[in-house]
Amino acid sequence: MLLISIDGACRRNGKPDCVSAGGVFIQQFDKDLHLQRTSILSNYEMSSTNQRGELLALLTALDYIWSAKQPTQIVTDSEYLFNAMTKEWYKSWQHKGWVTAVGEPVKNKDLWQEIASAYCRCEDAGIDIVFYHIKSHCIPFGKVTANTLLTKDTTGARLMAEVLLKYDAVSSTTKKDLLEQANVLSERNNGFKLPPDKLRQFVVSNVIADAIATKCVEAADALMQQAVTNGS
Repeated sequence: MLLISIDGACRRNGKPDCVSAGGVFIQQFDKDLHLQRTSILSNYEMSSTNQRGELLALLTALDYIWSAKQPTQIVTDSEYLFNAMTKEWYKSWQHKGWVTAVGEPVKNKDLWQEIASAYCRCEDAGIDIVFYHIKSHCIPFGKVTANTLLTKDTTGARLMAEVLLKYDAVSSTTKKDLLEQANVLSERNNGFKLPPDKLRQFVVSNVIADAIATKCVEAADALMQQAVTNGS
């Protein structure tokens, strides 16, 4: 079984020189749900938007799921992405020729077409995929520290260990509040409440996916700035 957390990041959203990235944190479990290994993936795009970063992360995850051919839980903090997949908005858009319910062109049509194709391929192969929506940034974690840990260990395992320690150090009152907030979303979107251990797992993986996306977008931005400098 796979647990995959996805997130997007961007620099200068909405501007011509915007850079976006998608971060993917993968946890692979055996049949007894013991963690076997972790890995990270990322992708970036120039002249992009924050929303495209989220979609890049999903597309990257779906390509991995297809290759792994294992049942998967996908955790996202994007309500738009969650609804588009679980309520099958993308199928409606596709059926209508990639226009919305009010007749407007679907934004990021190119990525949605790729996502629809990738998801359909997984469905046809009988791969079970379940989406979960959680609140973003439930616990703070230093960007510099996260970046350093991801540089030292490109599997994400060291960062996960540190984020777990951070989560476990949070007061019981804060954890109770987090659980209540998470379960408002879970009951509304998934139809059930999250147990504390599942919330812990989801919150920690979301922090790591965010850190992966942030690291990737910063690297891509540095490349773009260097290209501008070299061309001037």
